[in-house]
Amino acid sequence: MLWLAPRFFEAFICALGATLRVRVRDEAGFLDAPSPCVVVFWHNRLMMMPWMYRRLGVTLPLTVLMSRSKDGQIVTGIAARFGVGAVRGSSSRGAAVAVRGLVAFLRGGGAVGITPDGPRGPRYEIKPGMAHLARAAGVPVLPVTLHYAWKWQAKSWDRLQIPMPFSRVEFVVFKPVAFDLPDLEEQVKRALGV
Repeated sequence: MLWLAPRFFEAFICALGATLRVRVRDEAGFLDAPSPCVVVFWHNRLMMMPWMYRRLGVTLPLTVLMSRSKDGQIVTGIAARFGVGAVRGSSSRGAAVAVRGLVAFLRGGGAVGITPDGPRGPRYEIKPGMAHLARAAGVPVLPVTLHYAWKWQAKSWDRLQIPMPFSRVEFVVFKPVAFDLPDLEEQVKRALGV
């Protein structure tokens, strides 16, 4: 049954996405000239991110860190339907192997997507993995977010945001934050807001 879930969610996300009125604000010029970076966004914006990446036609290969849980397996399958790869691991299981894989991917010219407050929160609290990964690979951190004019919010720990059909959506790519800044986490949190 797990193999069916990614197809179902892809169809749902695409059908919902087709109704959205999207505006893009690219402060970084990333969409015109993408380069290796750690792309970060809050966990509660996760649902529409793979769809947005595909919709914008970004050619830079993207992979994400995904937990080894059953839920992580489903989300990995959904991401794959949108052309997004995954390295499986978390802070509690397989962290060292996952980090090595992500660093190698970044050094090979790809981008890595991370939810710095995931997979279990607390919401909007940045964990040290983001900065560690960016510094290990020597690449900047690129904060991105989605703002929905109309949305539902789940009762999960992250208050997952689901846009309502026909909502206006703003996708924002902020300026990259250099990996060697001592206040990297603070600058990323300021950019992402809440």
